[in-house]
Amino acid sequence: MLCAKSFPGWRSFDALVVHLKFIADHDRRIDRIAVVSDSGLLKIMPRIAKFKVRHFDFEEQDRALAWLETGR
Repeated sequence: MLCAKSFPGWRSFDALVVHLKFIADHDRRIDRIAVVSDSGLLKIMPRIAKFKVRHFDFEEQDRALAWLETGR
């Protein structure tokens, strides 16, 4: 679960590249990601991710955890 009230982005382009490399190196271990945030940037994440990602508003942390545990 990625839980962040807001998301300021990455400090640099290099930081973004390192993050994307980390994701590429670990994507086979990830079944689903719950993104819990009011950030507009993180709300679009489910559209660009190659694995199962679902966005939840920041107040929906319990629902996000339940989805991670059950897939429903």
